[in-house]
Amino acid sequence: MNNNEKIIINVNKKHIIVMVVTICMLLLIGFLFDDYKYWRSSFGFDKGDEYTTKAIETWDRYGCTYFYKEDQKEALDNYESMLKDDNLVVYVKRTTAIYGIINLYSDKEIEAAFNAIVYGCNNSDHDTGKYRSVADIPERLFRNCYLEMIMPNNMDESIKEVYEQYLYELKD
Repeated sequence: MNNNEKIIINVNKKHIIVMVVTICMLLLIGFLFDDYKYWRSSFGFDKGDEYTTKAIETWDRYGCTYFYKEDQKEALDNYESMLKDDNLVVYVKRTTAIYGIINLYSDKEIEAAFNAIVYGCNNSDHDTGKYRSVADIPERLFRNCYLEMIMPNNMDESIKEVYEQYLYELKD
């Protein structure tokens, strides 16, 4: 091949459409693999289990601090101080975004999820948006809100630990 010869590739509209669709499909498949960890509930909310249903109803009525028993006031103060941090919403928004650019949840939805987790869904003083139960919060959002609440937690036990202890006591 001489230096003067050029290779010409003909690309038409159909080729471009096929390439774009292929790239979109690959991105979707990548997202689904990345999303796999969210397919199962981090708290094991099994709505078919009567004890889990009772525990969720309790959570919806009183919030997560109910599970701390004699430390309820301390737990409420702890979680309320966390909710005052504006970085909570920023962190959750960033960690729930698809490929870091497509936000799945608005600031209002994230704040509503935090309110539902801390105060329960039957508390008229705190907006829980469309969530009528903590079990209604999408797993990806719930898990990331929960993870953000673990880090600066001043309680000896996490929400998951006291929830599971409560569930265990219900079953006994």
